[in-house]
Amino acid sequence: MTSETPHLALLDRNQAVIDIKIHFSDNIFVIKDLSNYCTMLIMRLLSKGVQSIDQYVVIASLFQHELIMFDSVETQLSKGNVTSAQLQARSMLETSLFIDWILKDETTFRAKCYYVGHHRKHKWTLEKFIQQINAETEVSGKIKEMSQKTAGVPDDMVPSAQIELDSINNILSSAAYSEVNEQFLSMVTSRGQEPDWYKVTGVSSVAKIAKKVERELEYYIFYNNYSKLMHGASLDSYSKIDDELLQLASFRDLTMFDSLFTNVLSVMFG
Repeated sequence: MTSETPHLALLDRNQAVIDIKIHFSDNIFVIKDLSNYCTMLIMRLLSKGVQSIDQYVVIASLFQHELIMFDSVETQLSKGNVTSAQLQARSMLETSLFIDWILKDETTFRAKCYYVGHHRKHKWTLEKFIQQINAETEVSGKIKEMSQKTAGVPDDMVPSAQIELDSINNILSSAAYSEVNEQFLSMVTSRGQEPDWYKVTGVSSVAKIAKKVERELEYYIFYNNYSKLMHGASLDSYSKIDDELLQLASFRDLTMFDSLFTNVLSVMFG
């Protein structure tokens, strides 16, 4: 199959890889080597299994997520995708703030809040899914009666979702998590919106967490800029008008490589 040829001024994949190998191969090696080390670290930390909810949330969940994003940064940077790698960097930064917040104080309580918050949001999704499928099944049944055709909804979709929902309800009502779950319930809005897990721990935003863990400057310098990129609000990252001349940025622009590299190392090991 013949593929389209990219406009090289915007997308030159081969040259980007060449430039990375010439100018940043040592940086790429450092990220890969540190990623390798951290995989072994996780396995050592969990060599005796998960001993507590603290370990499960902080190491098996949050730290592992941060490491996956770190590895993904390396994958992106190796191809010259500096712009898109900033999305993984944002996720790393937010996750590291969560880790710091949980470990700072009341670790078990905060870990439970994270755990319960995760299950409550998944519970909400399952409930909406079951409601929607039941509604569609009822409609499709009426259509089938009229036209002898089926909408093709698998028979086991709702039962399997219900089993998963029952399992979550058992966790939330258990002695270990029922009290925290009640605190979540007390903070659900009149429209049924679930609170973010950290709000149950007493902070209203990620920015407040950054301030509490003394990483406010890092948050405002990097997190805000990365968030603009994530939400499509970074206008000047891709184009600018200079003397009425439109200038478009290369998709594989390496200008921000050094800044991004320094930031992800700081987040991972700072």
